[in-house]
This record gives sequence, C-alpha cells and structure tokens, in this order.
Amino acid sequence: QRLSGRVGRVIVNAAAPLLEFCDAFASRAMDVSTIHVDPLDAARIAEELPRFVDRRVLRPKYEDGTLPWLLHAAADKKSSGALSGGIVRAANGDVAGWFIGYFASGATGRVLQVTSRPDARGLVLRALFAHAWQRSATAVSGRLDPAWRDELGAQSCSFWRDEPWFLVHSRNPALTTQLVNSSPFVSRLEGEYWLSF
Repeated sequence: QRLSGRVGRVIVNAAAPLLEFCDAFASRAMDVSTIHVDPLDAARIAEELPRFVDRRVLRPKYEDGTLPWLLHAAADKKSSGALSGGIVRAANGDVAGWFIGYFASGATGRVLQVTSRPDARGLVLRALFAHAWQRSATAVSGRLDPAWRDELGAQSCSFWRDEPWFLVHSRNPALTTQLVNSSPFVSRLEGEYWLSF
C-alpha cells in the first residue's frame, strides 16, 4: 500500500504539466461569462418550485417554511464538503432553474437537487458544471431524473448505477405506485442522503 502511494504520487507529479495544460484549455472552453447565477435563496426556491414541477404528481411542498431548515441541516454535514449552489437566471432575467450540492476541492461534487425549465436544462447544467469546476471538484454525481437524460448525454455525461439506492416504504399502495410508475420530483435533498448517522 505504501509503495502504491509513492508510485501514485510519482505518476501525478509527472502528469502535472499535462493536467495543468488541460485545465487551462478547459477554462477557456468553458465560457461562463453569459451565465448569471444568484446565491441560493430558500424563499425564492420555495416560491418558484411549483412552477417547475407542476406536472409532477409527487413533489415536495416547501411553502410551509421547511426549506430553510432543510438547507441549514444539510449545510451542517461537513463530511461531504461545503453546501453551495445557485439560482440560474435566463438571459431575460427569469429564473431558469437552480442546483444545490456539496462541492469540495479534489473530490466528486454531490448534487442534492437540480431543476430547471425544460428549455433551460443545458444552461442550468453548464452553470452547475462551472460551479463545480470553480471549486476544483473532480467530477459531479447525482440522482438521474429521466427527463434530463438527453441533455446530460449531450454534455458527454456518463451514467452508472451506484449506491445509495432510493428505498421506499408506504402502507399506502397508491403512493408506492405513484413513486414507481410516475415521474416524481424526488431529489437527494428530500431523502436521507445528506443525513449523518
């Protein structure tokens, strides 16, 4: 194990100039000058969410003031990095969507929630990727919403099954059926993903 650590450091040090070149190239290729991202605002997200998920039978209801508490509790989990994100605005100033996640330098960014208008998914993804890149995250992971499949594929994203799985139990069979057969809006933020047990 010690030898592999030394060998790994030698390989990384030898590859450093090439990696720095690739990073500099990527920074020029990733033009974020036209993307406007506001800081996270729980009240604004709670207000906007119904417009973004109105066709979803199952969705969170943040109008009761639970989102500020939820974001504060998620921010207390320091083991995954700092909780951050942003509200992405379209060129006309309207809210296009938002993203929330943990982004730490040298680690995989873990997205808790991302949503957008259907016509703004590319814009929101570019803002999310730029946010992760600016914080030196090495990759981004999150729960796949099938509605985003085409846009994520167009962004050359890779897909694979990974843990943790989404586990559901309900004594109400109608609820379970909706979760399995419909297209619910359920993100890592509404689940137990971010909890520290």
